[in-house]
Amino acid sequence: MTGRIPTAIPVLMLFLAIASARVVADHHLIDLAEDILPNDMLSRTLETSDNFYFLVNIPESGVLRAYTQGTIDTYGELMLTNETEIAVADDGGEDVNFLIESRVSAGEHLIRVAGATPFVTGPFNIITEFTGDSEPVTTRPDGPVPVSPKIRSLTGGSTDAEISAGAYATSSTPAYSNSFTTSDDINILAEIRPDTADIGSNGRLVVVRLSVTSAGVQWYLLEENGNFVDWDINDNAALLTTSAATREPLEDSNTLTIFEGQLPAGRHRMAVGYQANNGPLIYTAKAINILVQ
Repeated sequence: MTGRIPTAIPVLMLFLAIASARVVADHHLIDLAEDILPNDMLSRTLETSDNFYFLVNIPESGVLRAYTQGTIDTYGELMLTNETEIAVADDGGEDVNFLIESRVSAGEHLIRVAGATPFVTGPFNIITEFTGDSEPVTTRPDGPVPVSPKIRSLTGGSTDAEISAGAYATSSTPAYSNSFTTSDDINILAEIRPDTADIGSNGRLVVVRLSVTSAGVQWYLLEENGNFVDWDINDNAALLTTSAATREPLEDSNTLTIFEGQLPAGRHRMAVGYQANNGPLIYTAKAINILVQ
């Protein structure tokens, strides 16, 4: 059962048809909804006047974050299954995406995703993140993210950019480290402070990973959906087109979550960089080194 409700009607009747369709649909929302886990990501595509409904079963009281990723302007609504509204948002996320963060009780909840206007179309990711009240509160380690001592330009020019990156394991008292176990939930963060001349420009963030494990040696690039994809180091075109995130514009400080989860035993090196207005790639000459045993 899909969670999408398509509507195809003449433009002049658009508003009335949407209102009418919504009245009918609201009586059967739970039947139209698609299951989504409390911590999950699904990829879908909006067409004209679409509504997607997702049903999430919350195991205990806590805080639920629901948001979209993509380039389309989205609207979100969180409600109980009896259609009681909990929260709505048409912004708050990255760029034109919505973000809802709300306390919720145990039980089933509905999330509605639509375009900010009926004419919005295109792909999006819907992401849920839930933290239960019984889970330990995890914060970032005290102090700034460790700064890489050497920043280079792919063209060899000078730059005053600064790039910080570090890793820590989930715990009530986290600390930055480069040594972990295979059972550790590892968080890797980066902060990019662009060259003064690049602040305000449209840019993209880039992450390269080299993993040496029992399975062999593999290079990866980080995509905007948070997945690492295999990379042939001779493929310069992929390096210059695969983005971990877009920043339009680049701020004086740009943060990025590189990784959350467990890594296989071995050595993992990650280099972080950015590119402004299709200019030279600015990157860390000294990568983050992570040992997992």
